[in-house]
Amino acid sequence: MIKEKIEEKTLIQSEGEAHNAETEKIAKETKKAKHGKTEKPAVAVKFPVESRINPYGFIFMRKQWLADLGWAKGTALAIEKNADGSINVRKA
Repeated sequence: MIKEKIEEKTLIQSEGEAHNAETEKIAKETKKAKHGKTEKPAVAVKFPVESRINPYGFIFMRKQWLADLGWAKGTALAIEKNADGSINVRKA
């Protein structure tokens, strides 16, 4: 009898967790819809692109640019300086 009650309680908890997960998913979708945030279609990147260096010394790179280059956070890069002061950046 105790075993049956434990199994029943576990089943109820599992159903509750599944319901909570589904409710959270719906809430997120509703929140995105309220704020007008929808998935943007992928647009081909046309290089060269313009970027900037922020006050901390980081070079700004859009996620779309990184994806197009096949780079991700933590990718090792090699930077070469040209005679005219420009640079070449490539995967190391």
